Amino acid sequence: MSSIYDKWQSLVPGFHDWFTKNKAEIFAKNMIACVREKAQLGSPPAIYTTNGNESKNFVLKDWFGFKKSTITLFIEGLRQLSEMLG
Repeated sequence: MSSIYDKWQSLVPGFHDWFTKNKAEIFAKNMIACVREKAQLGSPPAIYTTNGNESKNFVLKDWFGFKKSTITLFIEGLRQLSEMLG
């Protein structure tokens, strides 16, 4: 991360600091095995799955009856689902 600081700072000032503070750890934990190994994050690295993402994806699809929706209806449905789940 430190090796790309100057490049990111010139392209998007402040992004590198924000990413390092808010997303870097999550990003590193969710890389595929070969990338994690090349980044020296363990060998073998922790197992990567998409179960959490797919579970959330299923909840959304189920909520909308597995049908396409307009963006307006999607946002309203998402609001209702969010209120229901608390």
